Amino acid sequence: MGKYNEIKKHIVQRFELAPEAAGCTRLTLIDNTHACLENHKGIIEYTQKKICINATGLRILIGGSGLVLERYGRENVMISGDISIIQYEKLR
Repeated sequence: MGKYNEIKKHIVQRFELAPEAAGCTRLTLIDNTHACLENHKGIIEYTQKKICINATGLRILIGGSGLVLERYGRENVMISGDISIIQYEKLR
């Protein structure tokens, strides 16, 4: 992690701010039917069985069946369907 990111992380911790203030990605799950991802960097792949999303320092794979992008914005993605797997891949 770069020096700039370390400084941001320290400021967020020091002032007890939400992690999103430092550009961290937040993934919220509702049962196995909805996933909301905040602070993403774009969608890499999108099918009904797999959605791969670029995030800060990692890729997030959401797998299942009948997956649909309910909402797609610059900062937020809402996915619905039968979610059966969530996998993180750390980028180097």
